[in-house]
Amino acid sequence: MPLFSIIICAHNPNQQTFSRLLDSIFQFEKETPSHEVIIVDNNSLPVLADIDCVKRFLILKKNATIIREKKEGLTAARIAGIDKAISDWIVFFDDDNHPTPDYLINAKNTILNHPNAGAFGPGNVNVVFPTQRYQNKFQKLSYIFQERHEKEPLFSNDRWWQEWYPTGTGLVVRLDVAKKYADHVLVGDYLLSDRKGKMLSSGGDLQIVLTAIKMGYEAGLDPNLKMDHLIIAEKLHSIYLKKLSFGTAESNLPGHSQVWGNQEIESLRPPTSRQILIQIYYHLKVKLRKEGLMRMQLSMCSYLGTVKSLYELNPSIKPSVYWYLLCKLLLVK
Repeated sequence: MPLFSIIICAHNPNQQTFSRLLDSIFQFEKETPSHEVIIVDNNSLPVLADIDCVKRFLILKKNATIIREKKEGLTAARIAGIDKAISDWIVFFDDDNHPTPDYLINAKNTILNHPNAGAFGPGNVNVVFPTQRYQNKFQKLSYIFQERHEKEPLFSNDRWWQEWYPTGTGLVVRLDVAKKYADHVLVGDYLLSDRKGKMLSSGGDLQIVLTAIKMGYEAGLDPNLKMDHLIIAEKLHSIYLKKLSFGTAESNLPGHSQVWGNQEIESLRPPTSRQILIQIYYHLKVKLRKEGLMRMQLSMCSYLGTVKSLYELNPSIKPSVYWYLLCKLLLVK
């Protein structure tokens, strides 16, 4: 039985970046642990099995298969892949990831060095922009696309999300954790969605990791796991980045609530209109001067996403008109 099941979920992927991902898997070193590859076609048109790079991959790559999940959304695609997986560990690659040739070798070493790890990811993610022009314009916003460069392994089992907990980019997770997560989704315990159409939530990433914590495992990052994150031009505009910031923040508190129960956050309440005005003033007077217009706007979108989640967790409290108007102004609603 292979040690790793690589699951690649894709919905109408950019064929150039998708081809680079498949090529990177071909380039894994000879010492790479045994693995299978499951491509989940999430209702793409044309179907992925008809694309030349996929045809070539399926012919040349042993233990590679493709399945089709017609229900659109990353959550449904992941669950379809999890159901098909036979290995003890799952590795999730997005269609725009480019892992280094030793990725699975280092993932195996992480498992050996951190025997209580339940979920972990790359400590070094390099964001690659499509052209130098985009590089010059968006380099300071690379953190939005999970760029990081850690020097030491970082692991813990804290119940609240930590900055060193892994995102979905290159996520490695125990099969029992992945199956437990899938079970919670299927019975309706976990209601958050991952990316689906224009929705840019990251609730699934968070709940997979928190499920590992709840099962008694640790989660974290290993700097020896490295990859490039290839960003296509369609993602490099202000509306997309604002919605991404909003959606990521919006999923945080509900994600914790659904995993741990409402008692974890029952004391939290939405800010008053006065508190929202203070945040607006702070962003305009401090954030704008220190970080520039775009980073200030993204910070504000994250704040608005968190506030929205607090309104949803406290339905008896009517949303502030200032929150609503600011959402309209920043194009996040």
